[in-house]
Amino acid sequence: MTGDVDRFFVTLRIAALIGLCCLSLSACAPAVPGTTNDHQNVGENLAKLVQTDQSLDNMTLRLVNLQLPNLDGITELSRQFRLASQRLRQDMGLREADLLEAVNNYLQRVDLKLEILERIKFQAAILRNSLSYLPKAVESVQPEVDAQQQALMQAILVSVQQHNLLPSPRHRLELHQLLQDPALTALKHQEGGVNHILFHVHTNLAVRDRLDRLLAEYFEAAPAHELRTLHIAHAHYFERLADRTRLQNMELVGLVIALFIGLLLTLLHLRRANQLARSTFEKLRDAVESTTEGFALFDANNHLVLNNRRFGEHYPWLRDHLKPGVSWQTLEQLDSANAAESQGYLSRLSAHAGDDRQITCRLPDERWLQISQNRTQDGGRALIQVDISTAKHTEDQLRRLSRAVEQSPVGVTITDRRGQILYVNPHFEEITGFLAEEVMGRDPRFLTPGEASQKLNREIWRTIRSGKQWRGEMRNCRKDESTFWASVSISPVRDRSGNVREFVAVTEDITVRKETEEQLSLSAAVLAATTEAIAVTDEDNRIVMVNPAFTRITGYEANDVLGSNPSMLSSGRQTPAFYREMWQDLYASGHWENEIWNRRKDGEIYPEWLSLTLVRDKQGQPVNHIAVFSDISHRKEAEEKIRWQAQYDALTGLPNRYLFRDRLSRAVASAERSGLPFALLHIDLDRFKLVNDSFGHQLGDDLLAQAADRINRLLRATDTVARLGADEFAIILTDVESEKTAATVSDHLIRELSRAFSLETQQAFIGASIGISLYPADSDDPATLIRFADLALHRAKAAGRGVYCFYHPETDGYVGRRMQLEIELRSALDGNQFHLQFQPIVNAETGYMHGAECLLRWNHPKMGPISPATFIPLAEEGGLMPSIGLWVLQNACAQLARWREMALPPFYVSVNVSARQLNDPKMAPKHIERIMRAYGIPAKLLVLEITESVLIGNSDRIRQWIDGVRRLGIRISLDDFGTGYSSLAYLKRFPVSTLKIDRSFVKDLPDDPNDASLTEAILAIARSLKLNVIAEGVETPEQVEFLRRRGCPCLQGFHFSRPLDPDQLARFVTENTGRLADTTP
Repeated sequence: MTGDVDRFFVTLRIAALIGLCCLSLSACAPAVPGTTNDHQNVGENLAKLVQTDQSLDNMTLRLVNLQLPNLDGITELSRQFRLASQRLRQDMGLREADLLEAVNNYLQRVDLKLEILERIKFQAAILRNSLSYLPKAVESVQPEVDAQQQALMQAILVSVQQHNLLPSPRHRLELHQLLQDPALTALKHQEGGVNHILFHVHTNLAVRDRLDRLLAEYFEAAPAHELRTLHIAHAHYFERLADRTRLQNMELVGLVIALFIGLLLTLLHLRRANQLARSTFEKLRDAVESTTEGFALFDANNHLVLNNRRFGEHYPWLRDHLKPGVSWQTLEQLDSANAAESQGYLSRLSAHAGDDRQITCRLPDERWLQISQNRTQDGGRALIQVDISTAKHTEDQLRRLSRAVEQSPVGVTITDRRGQILYVNPHFEEITGFLAEEVMGRDPRFLTPGEASQKLNREIWRTIRSGKQWRGEMRNCRKDESTFWASVSISPVRDRSGNVREFVAVTEDITVRKETEEQLSLSAAVLAATTEAIAVTDEDNRIVMVNPAFTRITGYEANDVLGSNPSMLSSGRQTPAFYREMWQDLYASGHWENEIWNRRKDGEIYPEWLSLTLVRDKQGQPVNHIAVFSDISHRKEAEEKIRWQAQYDALTGLPNRYLFRDRLSRAVASAERSGLPFALLHIDLDRFKLVNDSFGHQLGDDLLAQAADRINRLLRATDTVARLGADEFAIILTDVESEKTAATVSDHLIRELSRAFSLETQQAFIGASIGISLYPADSDDPATLIRFADLALHRAKAAGRGVYCFYHPETDGYVGRRMQLEIELRSALDGNQFHLQFQPIVNAETGYMHGAECLLRWNHPKMGPISPATFIPLAEEGGLMPSIGLWVLQNACAQLARWREMALPPFYVSVNVSARQLNDPKMAPKHIERIMRAYGIPAKLLVLEITESVLIGNSDRIRQWIDGVRRLGIRISLDDFGTGYSSLAYLKRFPVSTLKIDRSFVKDLPDDPNDASLTEAILAIARSLKLNVIAEGVETPEQVEFLRRRGCPCLQGFHFSRPLDPDQLARFVTENTGRLADTTP
């Protein structure tokens, strides 16, 4: 192969020399002098003419379109074009006649083109001057024409400029249309600048037309065709000269080609031979590399010819030296230097250099190699390495497996595919009593006689013949005919093809285990069935067993607690002394039981009844502790619930009256020891009954719960609050140094309980009255302290509610009088002690009376007149308001009827209706209608007044009542507006017709800015809702003036009149005559 390569390069050098000779001869061939240079010069001149001609055309177009700022550039370019054209005549003057004729034709065209260009330049100058003149001309005629004509002239100027700068048919048409405008026609007959402008416009159009024609002539005279003809004629002339030269060279080139073809065929032959040798060598190398065995080939001189990568991988110390040509001796020396790793296998092979040889060696990485040495025909040698590690490992495993089977503590049986025994191990002999020679060739079914066993054997054979493993337990027979329980596992043994060759059975005697399992199963069933938790600990008190009830009660799974100390369940409630006593009792008597608190897995602490038993071994040493316990949470909860229900209020969770009395007794005892005083507060929620009746008992209960929470938040941890019943609460304030402390707490309580309460979607407002007794200042007896606080509470309620009162000795007399007054009030109706008075309501602007408010008065036969502020609250508390209210309505209607009989001018009467009356069926709209009919009273003469507190009740029911009254024609007036707690949204929802500004806002007008602002706000609200307004309690002229100026329509108060008896009011009406105001309130 090396000789072929040499021959190839020698031939290549000879071919190169011959080629160079031929090229030299070709270069020396004769040629036409100057031909190439002349052709090149003419070609360059023609190219420059074409470029100059195109540049001239572009500048001409820019000139025509007025885009060329001056004529210097185009003039210079015209001169260059003329000179270049004349130079062409000189360059071709010695050529053939037809070529000379083409040059002359071209030059004639050039002269014509340049002549037309001069005319274009002249016309373009005229056009440019015209365009420069027109703007100034248009500006000069502005004073001569009107605005429309000025706009027309400007449009013509713009159109002329567009037509010249961007010539197009559309622009020319637009210009002609502007020139035909009627407004322009009238100007044409006048002397002046307009006609002069139009002259220039038409001149501009004429010049533009001449320019377009000249431009067309310019491009028709373009010498491009003649230039192309000249170029072609010159090319033909040069080609004829080149053909003669080419013919002379072709003969020489033919000789060179013939020589190259011969050489090329020779080279191709050599190349194919070289490729074939190389391909054969590469295939051999690939084949060697693809083998999984290591391979190396040495020649007869013991030099390496070829080796694969696998050969070097087994011997890293030789890898870098395995190169073609390296000697066997060199590799043998390296191998000997690493004998500890290689085991000197090359030296061992050298000892048998003339023979085929096979050796085995073990590598440091635990691999095994089998190395074969084979002689080649030319006296060399081939080495083949095979990795036999897997085979060696398999051999070792089989040897270990054989020992394991022989020494196995279970019986091992191997059968063929028919089930005949081929092998049994020694332990099989031990558990069955049969010797190996007694069972060889027999079917193992002789060990399982009986009908049930036959059925089992059929199942076993179905399983293992399908290639699956069978596991199970069965009763087997020994040689002495005794039986034993065996755990058997039978598996198929497959060959490399996956076919079943044998079956192996593993048998274990589990008789003892089965008996133990039966006992354990019984014990486990008992443990699982019991409802009590059981835990067993060892002598170190580590848990070794728990039952399911343990998990159910504690939450801990068995795996969570096995090995742990039961102290992990400790709640921390029992002291260390408790546990020491427990262990002492347990070890003393062997048993202990009691109630104890432990902790579940989730952290919950619970009570349990625990029973402990100590287990001792035969020597009397403790070995186990057995804990049996049950969860007594339900029992404790039931006991606690009964105790709680007996002592606490179910609604608020506060102590009830009975627990409160106990706490009070303890507070007295503690105060006696410490010498520190305390205060007892008796709280009554004001207006709670109204809210409860209006909203319903469910929301009333919600309010009580919220009130209890507010009270609690204001007290200290050492104080006690209790609910005594209904809307009454009691508080024990400990360590009260003076009345001021109790007064401060009471203030806070009253303010907190006066804030709005949120009840579902509505708000409710109540208040609180508080009675206070002090220990030991008032008494040191718990029952007496309670009574004194109750008396003080009555005093606070009588004082107007929303206040607190301390007990004083005179309180006893006051409460007594109050109780007596309530008794007298109940007989007042029957004794005709009530009578009515009426206070006029007048128009703020005119002073005329609109109507009158009906007011109830009580004249006691012994005590004389009693203020409404005293007896009205008593009537509310005592439930007398429905009866009294109905009496007032009937008598007001009766009085109206009498006034009508007296022929007095008509005026309305307003009657107050309390919240409690709305719950009275006798005040239903239909009953009110009957009363009016009975006295013949028109509905427009009756107005019913309600307070804001009425609206915060059961809004749906209140709405129905108001709608029913309004359907009768009776109007509704909202009394004391601004002092209650209703939302402004109620004004929109409920159809009231009048707002009454409370006297508390009017009293300090106009001096108090706050009252003034509130009054103005109420008036603004009324105006926006189109409601009438009455201001109560007007007593001074300043108040009248202030209210009148703010637009208050109606006034009521002592300034106009005090409340009057019916006869007095009749005289007031008569004296206030002329006319009465409209009765609309």
